[in-house]
Amino acid sequence: MLRSLLSVVRLLKVVPFLAPICLCSAVSGSDRTIVQFAHTTWGPKDGAPSPVTALAQTSDGYLWVGSAEGLYRFDGATFERYEPQSGGPFPVGSVTALLALPNEDLWIAFVPGKIIRLRNGNATAYTPRAGVGLRR
Repeated sequence: MLRSLLSVVRLLKVVPFLAPICLCSAVSGSDRTIVQFAHTTWGPKDGAPSPVTALAQTSDGYLWVGSAEGLYRFDGATFERYEPQSGGPFPVGSVTALLALPNEDLWIAFVPGKIIRLRNGNATAYTPRAGVGLRR
């Protein structure tokens, strides 16, 4: 169990660096320009948090947005500040990383090093005391 948690922590550190590389490689092979795509922007006036510090999309289609203000869930039209259904409230602090797994688990890293697994609305916290945490 501890070994798999450490693997998740390592992945949380690597994912933010891999996403832009994958995006650039996918776009570079296309001969389309930006004006050929329909796009919409959302900002603070639309309920989007600012600044955005992490992004992840779960297989149910939700876009999860981490910010200094906490965790937000976006359904394509509305931003909603998210608090778990059970397991206690999220810690106060900035979301530093998000990792969405195929089983719909969402791993959330908060400053100062607390990691939470969100599964079916239930939050489970992992702290340095449990042997898990972000190393800088």
